Amino acid sequence: MAPLFFSKLKAASIESETAGKYQVFRIREDLALGADFGALTGHIERAIKKGNVHIALHFTSRSYLYTPTVARLVEYYKLLQGHGGALCLIRPNEEILRVLDMIGLTRFVKIVSSYDEIRSLGEGPAGE
Repeated sequence: MAPLFFSKLKAASIESETAGKYQVFRIREDLALGADFGALTGHIERAIKKGNVHIALHFTSRSYLYTPTVARLVEYYKLLQGHGGALCLIRPNEEILRVLDMIGLTRFVKIVSSYDEIRSLGEGPAGE
């Protein structure tokens, strides 16, 4: 489990790349209690404005989801769904998977085990 602290997710800790039709945001910072998602939200909103409505998130293996973090994922799912897109998580750790499964979010958010698997979900660049 990630250490308990309040932190602001730094924009520099978010890497972006394309895998198939998905815009992938790899978060290199451990998510913990009180993580501020402002930077990630900005990345996702800019991607949507560019027509990239299939978004995949890849968290660190030490990240943990607390209630506000789960609420933010639900917000992202609804936002992307409203634009005809989808939200996907790449290789979430067991804790994250258990939380998402417990609240039923795994029925709506795609879960994949690798970048190869996400590439197979759709061909062409993000937004096509």
